[in-house]
Amino acid sequence: MPQRATKLMGGGIPAMTASVISGDIQDNVTAAGSTQATAVSIYADITVVATAAASTGVIIGGASFQAGDGLIVHNLGANAVLVYPPLGGQINALAVNAGFSVAAGKQALIWARTGTTFVAGVTA
Repeated sequence: MPQRATKLMGGGIPAMTASVISGDIQDNVTAAGSTQATAVSIYADITVVATAAASTGVIIGGASFQAGDGLIVHNLGANAVLVYPPLGGQINALAVNAGFSVAAGKQALIWARTGTTFVAGVTA
């Protein structure tokens, strides 16, 4: 359990509530596939892509994200990573199902407007 959740529980917050408040991380992800259909599914509040071959990506895990949810995708790989919306979804003004590019060494902040529409930006 993450240290933040442990601290919250020490303050009397139940374990499940502490887990929801502190969020989760999907670490050491290897981006894969060259299309939305073959990209690696991500589901956590924070995803760290450790390995990224050219033209590979990750896909936001469908129904696990709802309006108001946010996620961070940090790209530690050597190449840009495409972050795809769930099937039928859209990020910013890109085409439906198109991937949002996150350059090597950058991170994207992504917020769900609905279950299938997202806004995203890349940090410096």
